[in-house]
Amino acid sequence: MREGTAAIPQTAANRSQMSAWAADEVEKAVMAELVPEELQRQYTKPCTRQEFCQLVAAITQKRTGNTVQQLIVYRGGTDSSFTDTDNADVLACASLGIVNGVGNGRFAPDAHITREQAATMLVRAAGILDIRTNREHTPFNDADRISTCAKAAVAEVSAMQTEDGTMVMQGVGSNRFAPSDPYTREQSIITAYRLFRMK
Repeated sequence: MREGTAAIPQTAANRSQMSAWAADEVEKAVMAELVPEELQRQYTKPCTRQEFCQLVAAITQKRTGNTVQQLIVYRGGTDSSFTDTDNADVLACASLGIVNGVGNGRFAPDAHITREQAATMLVRAAGILDIRTNREHTPFNDADRISTCAKAAVAEVSAMQTEDGTMVMQGVGSNRFAPSDPYTREQSIITAYRLFRMK
């Protein structure tokens, strides 16, 4: 377990803060020590860009057995810096090419992550972890609303499933992806956990 992201066993009180459909997988992710302690509450609130980086850094480090600093060296990443955050997980994810800033040297760590941004980060993390698509991608009815820069990532993440057939990231119903909708903490935890479980 990496320094600064100690996970604690889920309690009944914490579980009561989750949506019923999410509780089992969130609990498994926590017990696998993939969820930073500060994300083990208020599960239905929107996830921030920094919090998503914390999850991605945790699964990347746990799955590879390397620190993010070691991965940066192995992958030939370059040191990143932002004027509005010095969070180690954000800087590591940026150095690995998993996430970008928002311009003018800023990262906007407290901005809510959107579904298409989450998809993009998951796919880039999959590249670091040498995870590949393993099924046909889902064509969404609202594909015209997906940003040009995110279209490939959305298609790719919708073509990833775990060994038991669980999709890493699905649509929101009626075959829609809803690319601009916020992504909650529990949704972020679950998709990061599913990516971690892929072969």
